[in-house]
Amino acid sequence: MIHKKIIDTINEALAELLSSFLNKDISEEELLKELNETVHYNQTFKQYIYEMFFIVALKQEKIPRSATLINMIFKTINTEEFLLFENYKQDGTRKRILKKLNVKEALALYTLFLIKNDSESHILLEGGVNNPLYIKAKNTEITPEDIQDVIKKEIELK
Repeated sequence: MIHKKIIDTINEALAELLSSFLNKDISEEELLKELNETVHYNQTFKQYIYEMFFIVALKQEKIPRSATLINMIFKTINTEEFLLFENYKQDGTRKRILKKLNVKEALALYTLFLIKNDSESHILLEGGVNNPLYIKAKNTEITPEDIQDVIKKEIELK
C-alpha cells in the first residue's frame, strides 16, 4: 500500500497547485516551472506529471483554459506506446480534456491521429478499411505539433 500513499501524496500536491493556479496565487509560468522541476531529470516522467495534473483537474472538473498547459500533454505522444494509455474508442485523459473544453477541431484531429498511428485501427472500426474515418486518417499527415497548433487556436478563440 506504500505505492498508493505515494500516488495520493502526488495527487494532493497537484490539487494544491491546481487550486493555487485557478485562484491566481501562482502564475502560469510558476506552475509550469513547478511541474517541470518536479521531474526535470527525466523527459518520460514529465509527460506523466502533466497527465496526472490534468487527471486531478478532470476529477475536480476544473480544467484550466490554458493552451500552454494543455499542449504539454500533447508534446510527446509516443506513437509506439500511446495506445496503452489512450484508445480512440475510449475516453482517455487527452480526449476527456478536449471534450470538456469543447475544442471540437482539436478533438477530431487527435482522433484521426490515433487512428492513423494504430496498426489495428481497421479491426476496431465498423466497416474496417472501408470506414470513412479510417480512410481519412490514413490519408492525412498529422503530427503532435499540428494538434498543439489547433488547440492553441481554438482556446484563444473562446
